[in-house]
Amino acid sequence: MVLLAEEEVRTAEVKGWRGLHLLHFGHSLCSRKCRVMLAEKGLEYTSRPVDLRAGENNGEWFMGINPRGLVPVLVHDGRVHIESNDILRYLDSLKPPALFPTGVAASAKATSLLSLEDSVHMSIRTITFVQRPYEVMRGAAERQVKARRDGLKSAGSLGGQAEGSVHGQSAQVQLEFYESLAQEPLSAAKVEAATATILACFDKMQALLSDDHPFLAGERLGCLDISVFFNVDRFLAVSKHPLKESHPRSEFSPLGSLAGCFLAPGSGLGLVGTVSSSR
Repeated sequence: MVLLAEEEVRTAEVKGWRGLHLLHFGHSLCSRKCRVMLAEKGLEYTSRPVDLRAGENNGEWFMGINPRGLVPVLVHDGRVHIESNDILRYLDSLKPPALFPTGVAASAKATSLLSLEDSVHMSIRTITFVQRPYEVMRGAAERQVKARRDGLKSAGSLGGQAEGSVHGQSAQVQLEFYESLAQEPLSAAKVEAATATILACFDKMQALLSDDHPFLAGERLGCLDISVFFNVDRFLAVSKHPLKESHPRSEFSPLGSLAGCFLAPGSGLGLVGTVSSSR
């Protein structure tokens, strides 16, 4: 898990925050899954919105918390956690029941599947951004290029490791994506490749499911289901691929019965938890 060392956090203010604080953006897929996890665990937290559209994630204040410029970020009693799947697992450790497998073999398998889910984030970004007018995206990309270059200069280490070696969307990977987007629109070939990457992930997830096993890891809703759900939701929203035909279980859920859980009374999934807003 990526827990930043105290000296890696340059925004001193957050070191004094007590309790749970989530820095997030409303439409961010990774932010959404962390809010759902907080709700499922029944954890109280302070909501600290970061407006990505206004570029708040590129400012000195936020970059001093996460030099990758990405949301969500969880701050717990002044300690900074980044990378959404790591945040899910950390939240799971705070309060029972466990939503991540505890057995050695099952835990290793679920960890591998979370890594697979994490690997499609840039592909999800590609199929999302191509839907927007290029003139708008080019301007946004140019701003991101400057921010990512500045971020690379200050990134240093994350959790005691070189920033580029830490899993997730590194500053360099983001910079290369936005440099390309600033120069030319996302091509049909790039969109096709991104779609294929996402579908390969969905293939592996769907293979785990059956009528007798509606969840991806275990007998109930878990971290993996929550994480995958929002990728499926976004894919259905922006892609013309007939997912419900190629992956029939996605009709009711993210390759299982998660969507039904979102609608189930008392599931907590339709809520954002008990929060107090700040900033």
